[in-house]
Amino acid sequence: MALTSLAAEAHGQLGLLALAEPDGPNRRARLQDWAGHYQRAIALSQASPERARVFWANLAIVYNQLGDAAAAANARTQAQA
Repeated sequence: MALTSLAAEAHGQLGLLALAEPDGPNRRARLQDWAGHYQRAIALSQASPERARVFWANLAIVYNQLGDAAAAANARTQAQA
């Protein structure tokens, strides 16, 4: 279980990089990569609902930056659950 938690945190930290991604030609692809890291962090954090909520909230921010309003709204709903 400790290893799974560490893996979740590692993916969550990689996802944080999305919040600092500068504008540029690769921005969208990088944001999609980081959304994937948050999704993996969420999947790995099933034993820690409070951490999963943080990852969901951050994923909502990434989806907003990607312009995917529906996915962002879903992620916000999951963060509040």
